[in-house]
Amino acid sequence: MNSNQKNVYDDIAEAVSLATPAEKIEVDQTPTFLKEPISVADFAAGVAAASGASAAELGQARGLPDQEISADRRIWHADSGQRQ
Repeated sequence: MNSNQKNVYDDIAEAVSLATPAEKIEVDQTPTFLKEPISVADFAAGVAAASGASAAELGQARGLPDQEISADRRIWHADSGQRQ
């Protein structure tokens, strides 16, 4: 997880009281082809990581075993569902 992704994840994790540390989350750093002034793909990866951590923690609370959490920073094209 790069620093942008970690910052987004940490902000969300703090707001919703997630116990999973960012170090336990794997993010595939695949390239994006968008020329963007801010790192939209990194923001989305941080949000996806927080969502995955939330689901994993809910599963643990229900008695399920630990789950690995991973996210992929590739962006899907809105019109066709094709990866860019």
